[in-house]
Amino acid sequence: MIGRRQLLIAGAIGALAGQSGDQDSRGRGEPARRQLASVVATGDLVFRTGGSIESLAVRTASYGADYSHVGVAVRTAEGLRIIHALPPEGDDHAGVIASTWADYALADDVQSVALYRIRGLTVDGGARMANAALNLLGRPFNRAFVLDEAHGLYCTQVALHAVCAVDPSVVGSIAPTAIPMLSEPVYLPSTLAHWPRLARVA
Repeated sequence: MIGRRQLLIAGAIGALAGQSGDQDSRGRGEPARRQLASVVATGDLVFRTGGSIESLAVRTASYGADYSHVGVAVRTAEGLRIIHALPPEGDDHAGVIASTWADYALADDVQSVALYRIRGLTVDGGARMANAALNLLGRPFNRAFVLDEAHGLYCTQVALHAVCAVDPSVVGSIAPTAIPMLSEPVYLPSTLAHWPRLARVA
């Protein structure tokens, strides 16, 4: 059974809108984040940080991780969308959803956004990542934070699905992290951000 404190920490790891960290010294205030949308390409991984209490909890639980949320960028006919997983809140069942750039990157409690791209990613590769992410829409949120996908998906699992569409070796290249009060290690967004094939774009 998952307790209240565990849900607070685990929910933050997965994806509450306010994410970990202090203000990014590399200029990710709201005007910069708004402009950043113009350089986002399909297949990019969009990490974010924020200033909520939940963010502080996840930073503490994950030993000062840089990021606590990640999504996959997809350019659609309707515009830029970020595919990511959010825990349920109130009447919102959340799970794997497609958010606008404004909802994902410009919310009041989002302090900064970082954009990463797989080195050498082709347009075709980006499209395969997008399809992998889009196929997950509607899946439930992984409240238990276990790797058995019968429980649903948390944010890093969504990103890993997309990355595996072009490089399945990523799963063996990064290691899950043990988090206090969770039953098994989890893949943190910050761990994925340090995967050698990823390069920071902005």
